Amino acid sequence: MLKKALVMVSLPLMLQGCGAGMSTGTGGIPPVSETSATVRAAVTPAAQAVQSADETTTVIRSALASSSAPARIPLGVNLEVNRDWSRSMLFVDAMKSARRFGTAQTPWDMAAPVDANGWPTSDFGVVVMSNLPHATGTYNLAFIGTATLRAMGSGPVTITGQTYDRATGITRAQVNVGASQIPGRGTDSFLGFSNTQRGVRGMRLIRPGYPADTTQIFTTPFLNRLRPFSALRPMWLQNRIDSPDINWSDRAKMSDAQQTSAHGVALE
Repeated sequence: MLKKALVMVSLPLMLQGCGAGMSTGTGGIPPVSETSATVRAAVTPAAQAVQSADETTTVIRSALASSSAPARIPLGVNLEVNRDWSRSMLFVDAMKSARRFGTAQTPWDMAAPVDANGWPTSDFGVVVMSNLPHATGTYNLAFIGTATLRAMGSGPVTITGQTYDRATGITRAQVNVGASQIPGRGTDSFLGFSNTQRGVRGMRLIRPGYPADTTQIFTTPFLNRLRPFSALRPMWLQNRIDSPDINWSDRAKMSDAQQTSAHGVALE
């Protein structure tokens, strides 16, 4: 039942993004207004969380409206899935696109124990990015807790300026990511955290070009690439194809350590 609901909820976005070349009259896909009562009934209360995928589009549209935009074209665009290898690099905080936490020595194994929000509860490592172009520069790292930091990647990755504020319990540092030294491969960046006191929380890794304390959610290049389009389809971004979500409480949340789980990104 849920998979049926997912398809029907996705339909308005798909129609809006198809352009003038697709018929919506007789012989084509019927307008949403003509959807039968039977189909409407298939969108059960348990699946209503899926309908809120439109909320993600609304949040992005609000960000787009914050500055002048060129004339829109009658064409829609899919939004890429959010992963450590996704080239959209949509979040200013790179940690929101990082892989699930792994062990300190092998960050890619995704085997670190985590709490209910996904934060590690012991020493850990993390794959921040994998095979990405144009991802070099200085990233501002901050987290609640203490740790001995270790960095590695396909090119030089170094940690500088590490400080700890006892009053706030926050550690800060700069992560300097150099160009890949592997021919034909983009940037890889992995971080290891050892000597922690039961892990860390509240970690942010702000991309180059943004203030360390920024509240901006989406990167400026990502928003600029979306501006010409009239419709946004967040099917992949929300992982609507094989989502495990059944109840509203199952959705991804802003309090989650990362936004790369099978639940998609937070609707808020």
